[in-house]
Amino acid sequence: MTDDASGSSSPVARGLRWVFLDDARRRLRTGYRLVLHAIGVLLSYLVGAGLVWAAGGTTVARANAVALQTMLVVLVTWCAARWLDRRSPLDLIGRLDRAAALELLLGSVLGGGLIVTVAIAEGVTSGATYAPVAITTAAVFRALSALLFFVAVAIDEELWFRAYQLTNLAEGVEGWLGRPRARAAALVISALVFGLAHAMNPNASLLATANIAVGGLFLGVSYAITGRLYVALGLHFAWNTAQCFLDMPVSGQTLYDELFVHREETGEDLVTGGAFGPEAGLLGLAAMMLGTVLCLIHARSRRRTNEKHLAKLDEIAGS
Repeated sequence: MTDDASGSSSPVARGLRWVFLDDARRRLRTGYRLVLHAIGVLLSYLVGAGLVWAAGGTTVARANAVALQTMLVVLVTWCAARWLDRRSPLDLIGRLDRAAALELLLGSVLGGGLIVTVAIAEGVTSGATYAPVAITTAAVFRALSALLFFVAVAIDEELWFRAYQLTNLAEGVEGWLGRPRARAAALVISALVFGLAHAMNPNASLLATANIAVGGLFLGVSYAITGRLYVALGLHFAWNTAQCFLDMPVSGQTLYDELFVHREETGEDLVTGGAFGPEAGLLGLAAMMLGTVLCLIHARSRRRTNEKHLAKLDEIAGS
């Protein structure tokens, strides 16, 4: 017989319980939750890939499959938050308020602006040339499909690597490091995992993988500080979309080439990124580092504003 709900009749049973369960929060330990969530996300990816293959890989089929895949990733993350983490799913992304729309806009402007800056730098340094192409009805439909695709990619990867992974990693080490250092450590670890997850992409290299890890810092720093995902969502979407619309490879893949312009690389791959795209080049790395600094400044400013607002509310409540 057990002594109580947390007790056990033997040291072995107590040891096994400790290995698997976090009794204080009444849930599985961090590693198991991360693995179960990852399995759910990967199964969602397999469903999407299977639908594209079954439909012959047409543009419309790809768009529909990616939309379904994203709905599955959202569902998996919602279930993981609710039943594995025992938290509200909104705790992973932040409140859906007016500020969320502004943060999405800010991230989109910054992400797109940085890629446009890379393109300008390529032109100035003779790294690549850009020429407009005739815009056809087919190109417009392909562009709309690309928009849907990159919205889905941003949601999928930000929910996985930032909202779920970073949050749970931080909670897993918070007892040892304290909250600020735990969030910083989780940011670095999730960024490294993000880089490794792209190591199998077409045309990937060691430099590309390392640069993508820096991209994980770029995308994650705002979330690590504020706990709000919307800047990262905007960044991820606009960064990828701008590369696509400027005829750049996106993480080694060219899914929608020459929608509005034709890009011809004329410089060194070390600078431009070559077949992997700007994320594997020095110009792309510089853009991500600049973006990381700007996101850090914004996130700290927002956190200070929130702290002042909460302090004022406490003062009002206490008066």
